Amino acid sequence: MRINKTKASIGFIFCLCLLLVFTLIINADRNTTHRAYVYSIDSKGIHRLNTKTNEEKIIFDTAGLYKVSFSLSPSDAIIAVLITERGVTPPGEHDYSILPRNSLIFINPEGKRIAKLDDDVREYVWSPDGDKIAYITGTYREGKMFKTTGVYIFDLRDGSKKQITKDFPHPTMKDYIGGGYDINWAVHDSNIYIQEFEPLGGNYRYNTKTGKTEKVPYKGIHFSPDRKYYLVLLSEDSPHLYVTATNQEITEQVTSRFGYLPQSWIQDRKHHMLAVKVDYEPSALDSIGPGKPKVWKKVERKIRQKTYFVYDVEKDQIIKEWTEK
Repeated sequence: MRINKTKASIGFIFCLCLLLVFTLIINADRNTTHRAYVYSIDSKGIHRLNTKTNEEKIIFDTAGLYKVSFSLSPSDAIIAVLITERGVTPPGEHDYSILPRNSLIFINPEGKRIAKLDDDVREYVWSPDGDKIAYITGTYREGKMFKTTGVYIFDLRDGSKKQITKDFPHPTMKDYIGGGYDINWAVHDSNIYIQEFEPLGGNYRYNTKTGKTEKVPYKGIHFSPDRKYYLVLLSEDSPHLYVTATNQEITEQVTSRFGYLPQSWIQDRKHHMLAVKVDYEPSALDSIGPGKPKVWKKVERKIRQKTYFVYDVEKDQIIKEWTEK
């Protein structure tokens, strides 16, 4: 199958830095007192900084790789490194002859390889104890889109892999198995939640103890650690915040008062949420007024600064705030 190639609008290093920011921020309120290392990433490699000695070393080489991101396990004992291989486009063509493909490598803080998944991993999430991951495989379509091929659990302790399948049929599509587009391993019940594109079956929960799956009534799957709230994060530009018990949306409570967007939950902090507000440099679009020609061409706006917040949803107040320019 040949499909259109999406043009990259963001540079390689910028992408890596952005992924780093969210990796570190999500973990910022966990184990900050006892953490021995801080990790960062650039076009040369994944760097490990010893917080006691200030010694820095590269523990994973990224030179020459197309796209790389990483995340720490909840125990900080394992690092998952997601690598994207660049697709192949014949000279003079705009379609891929070989699609981009992902692989997932697991290393320890010294950089020693623990395991590798050659599956085309598109989304993955750590188990609360950091011993396993749940992940979605899929073939590349365009941009961040992919065609799901399966959902699995990988146990790093023994290297075993198990596929998650549905226990219920789709109401209108015969023999539809489904797979998922987004995945979360919830802290409050240690079960795995999988989100699909509507109307392909909605959201469902995989019970890690019984091995059974069932539909759930929620619009999203990213629950706060205490389960009182959840986020819908299929789009980074338009996340939504809901009350779990009632499925009532309260996004405006956050965005209208403080002017920022929800991003993720801070683990082990009940219902503290990470949010971000982006300030842009003035552009040509800002000067359009009566009597001036309309500009229809899309303009990429430059970011002036980002302000991050840790927000307590229950108390409706900001706990922490910092700025990145």
